[in-house]
Amino acid sequence: MKVHLLSSDHETAQESQWEVPFDPSLKEVTVSLSGPAPQIELRDPLGRIVGERQGLTELLNIPNSARVVNLKNPRPGPWTLKVGCSGRHTLRVTGVSNLDFRAGFSSIPVTEFSRTRERPIKGLKPPGLVTNMELVSLGGRSLRTVPVPLPDDGGSGGIWRIPEFRTPSQSFFLKVSGNDGDGYNFHRLSSVSYTNIIPEPPRVSMPTVVRGFYMQPATIDCSVESDLPYKLRFTRGGSTIGDERNYESPVKASWEIPHASGKPPPVLHPPVNVTSFPGTVAVLSCQVQGFVRHNLTWYRAGTALSYRSGRVKVLANSSLEISWIRSQDAGPYQCRATNAHGESQAVVWLVVLEVRISCSASGSPPPKVFWSHGNILLSNHHRMSISESGMLTIRGAVPEDAGNYTCLATNEAGTASQSVTVSYAEPPSISVAQQVVMVIAGEDASLECQASGTPPPLVKWQKGDLDLGTVPFAEQDVHRGTLRIRGVQDLDSGDYTCVASNIAGSASAVVVLQDGRPIFGKSSGHVGTSQLPTGALQIQREVGSKPTAAIEEIEAVQLRASSLREWAERRSPHPRPVQGLGGVKSQTADLLSQH
Repeated sequence: MKVHLLSSDHETAQESQWEVPFDPSLKEVTVSLSGPAPQIELRDPLGRIVGERQGLTELLNIPNSARVVNLKNPRPGPWTLKVGCSGRHTLRVTGVSNLDFRAGFSSIPVTEFSRTRERPIKGLKPPGLVTNMELVSLGGRSLRTVPVPLPDDGGSGGIWRIPEFRTPSQSFFLKVSGNDGDGYNFHRLSSVSYTNIIPEPPRVSMPTVVRGFYMQPATIDCSVESDLPYKLRFTRGGSTIGDERNYESPVKASWEIPHASGKPPPVLHPPVNVTSFPGTVAVLSCQVQGFVRHNLTWYRAGTALSYRSGRVKVLANSSLEISWIRSQDAGPYQCRATNAHGESQAVVWLVVLEVRISCSASGSPPPKVFWSHGNILLSNHHRMSISESGMLTIRGAVPEDAGNYTCLATNEAGTASQSVTVSYAEPPSISVAQQVVMVIAGEDASLECQASGTPPPLVKWQKGDLDLGTVPFAEQDVHRGTLRIRGVQDLDSGDYTCVASNIAGSASAVVVLQDGRPIFGKSSGHVGTSQLPTGALQIQREVGSKPTAAIEEIEAVQLRASSLREWAERRSPHPRPVQGLGGVKSQTADLLSQH
């Protein structure tokens, strides 16, 4: 197996020397040095410089960029390694050996490795076979032997299923026996003993109070723990409601009430999930329908997130901002809106992506794979890593990551290479110049959104699902992000959406147009983003399926597309005369949510 002996990174030019012990189990050692003018010198335990005559093989030599050397069956003892570069450089020393270590983790001190955090165990592969499982007493006496049948896949999946058997009343170990791939017998004993569980009646838990609100559904949850199969039913006032059901294992059941009484709590719009790359910034948002007063709190794994500064913080508009995204930041985030009448909850998923470029190489002997960006040989560091199979992973893309990448495969017979060009793009970000615009009927209205991105995005306006680029009474500038509505009429009031788009994604914002006297209050406008996050590389990447928000969409009165078309057809392109004051515009002081 591959083992690691030395790893060192240097920001400036220097000459360094290390003493590295080579033990007898090392079958070969590889020294990799990347940087300008790389120099490598190896001395054996006797102090002699090792060169080509002594078995040193040069695997790679790119002038002013990188050098890789290999030595097979080195003499055991303390070796001296001296390296030098004329600039920033990276050193890696690896070997091939059957001697290595593994680590286990535990939150409390333990005396057995088997009690540390669970790790995958490599199973037998055919023709290795498990033949018997034996129950053994604490004193070592055999209590029962159970033959193990051969799985349908011949054991290639590593899962062996044991037929049903009755356990003894006393404590016992499990012993597994069989033959390995070379025909030798083997057996392994479990690290812990097992005892029977005395079954108890089912344990039921449910909340003592469940809040219900007028014309909204309510759910009563019931959690059951049981060691045996059981039946479950709900009752009300002593009378059974619904059907009795059978369960084989612990479950969380619920009884739904379609319509409950009471005043409604704040209602959250279905939120938009956010996709981001490591090292970038993500903003998660939840928006409350209407103008209901409320408090909005974010939760992660049951813990409230209330910080107003730091890497994870709540913004002034109640959105949650996460800077320098890490892979462990991925997952569900809960937003909870509450007021005197109750609360509503929604889940926003943060999906963290990594950019991967694969490179497959074949040859005899199997070639080693290296990656370079421009004329710089790449090595593993906090943003880039190269797998054993040659997969290059880039985390937290930045503009400097764009350019030409070359995969170089080399063995004793020669070298081969392939290159790919990577371009950089940033999805749009968008903001509104004025969240609420109030105009007297007959006056012109100007709506404006400001967008940025790479390449520069185009901004188009919509009302509902209707594209406003073709209506005769409105003019939009896709480069400046403005919309001018001539001679505002009563039916022009409502929400107008500006959508900024480029090859990396899109972002949208809502401006509210109101007709008549100013009405000061909170705006229901919001800002949304979709597709690639800031700093995404425009190349193919491997990602998992995107989770969806775990929330039911609340029914609401919406303007349908047919109504929008009717509005556009009925709306007169000519302004109506008006007397009195000119246009009055007002901007609310509070933006409810931003995304």
